[in-house]
Amino acid sequence: MRSRAAPSPDPGSARRLAYLLLLVTLGAYALWAASAQVTGADLWWQMATGRYIVEHGDIPRHDVFSYTAEGAPWVNGEWLSQVLYYELYRHGGGTAVACLKLAVASAIFFLAAWVAWRRSGSGVFAIASAVVAAVLCRPFLDTRPQLF
Repeated sequence: MRSRAAPSPDPGSARRLAYLLLLVTLGAYALWAASAQVTGADLWWQMATGRYIVEHGDIPRHDVFSYTAEGAPWVNGEWLSQVLYYELYRHGGGTAVACLKLAVASAIFFLAAWVAWRRSGSGVFAIASAVVAAVLCRPFLDTRPQLF
């Protein structure tokens, strides 16, 4: 009987598997970073402003919420994210707002990995740097207009 030699593994498929595992690792770290507890106490104020904009059809140009500064001039640069948070909460509750946070934060880290890969040419370096960024950015990923 003639014996057949085992086929040698394709180096290209091993490389693709390694990149896939690195991407899964990046995804896991991105979700971990985005799953930090909401610490911003002004999320409810942001959504109240979004509700005001939706109900009145206008962006407030003076303070309508505070007792001590009522009527003071107000430039609201975050109005679009406030409307988005309010509409998400109105239609999907807190889960929808949390899912938006997870999606945006994950997209940020995958975009960072893609930019690093384009600039360095090294997929391993790009994904590793994005994982490090996820670890370092975790305390700052809160459900706030600045996330956009």
